[in-house]
Amino acid sequence: MEFKKENILKRKKKAGFTMAEVLITLGVIGVVAAITIPGLMSAYQKHVVETRLKQSYSLLSQVVKLATVDYDDPSGWDTNLNTEDFANTYIVPYLKSDMKRATGSYENSGDHFLLTLLNGTEWKIYRHAAYAPTSTPRFIFVTVDINGPNKPNAQGRDRFNFYILPEARYSYNAANGDVAHNVPSAGVYYDGYGFSDNDIKNYQWRGCRNAVDNDNYPTMGSFCVAMIAKNSWKIPKDYPIKF
Repeated sequence: MEFKKENILKRKKKAGFTMAEVLITLGVIGVVAAITIPGLMSAYQKHVVETRLKQSYSLLSQVVKLATVDYDDPSGWDTNLNTEDFANTYIVPYLKSDMKRATGSYENSGDHFLLTLLNGTEWKIYRHAAYAPTSTPRFIFVTVDINGPNKPNAQGRDRFNFYILPEARYSYNAANGDVAHNVPSAGVYYDGYGFSDNDIKNYQWRGCRNAVDNDNYPTMGSFCVAMIAKNSWKIPKDYPIKF
């Protein structure tokens, strides 16, 4: 009996860990976590951007198609309406009845109409391009902020521009640079549509390489959305902004 007890005690001692072994294990876990967690967070942030951006594009495109059934194509839409009336005529009714993504609460502030989706994404809708040259027909632009009022509110990171363009046209200009080229028909287009890959990255201040994390520069880097859209709504490896 004594022999068996002695063997059991020896086995218990062998099964334990020394303090040094525990500290080494914790250290290894800490190093692995420090390496992997930032990568996981970055991958998650990219996934949120990709998912919500594609959702907004698809939903806005569907809204325009539904409104077109009742009001013909956007070339005949009344852009002289004030912002609230325009949104409540051509956008809100079709969004509310489709996919139920709207919260049902809408806010009009100044020259834009703010609409919040169920997933927290905000659409800021403008009636037409501010100070658009007389040679450019008025058009609607929608700034999509995938995390709502949360920071940084910067182009290419959480803020992206879409446009409802009224007709086929070589170029559309928003008075601070062209926003789309070679538009084949009326419909929804992303900022930088029709530009070359080189221009999407480098074109004036709208090129994605010029993006800054500062909401005081609303057009800097606005072509970033084109890089994502042209890559099947996935953030490409050479995307200039890091998450």
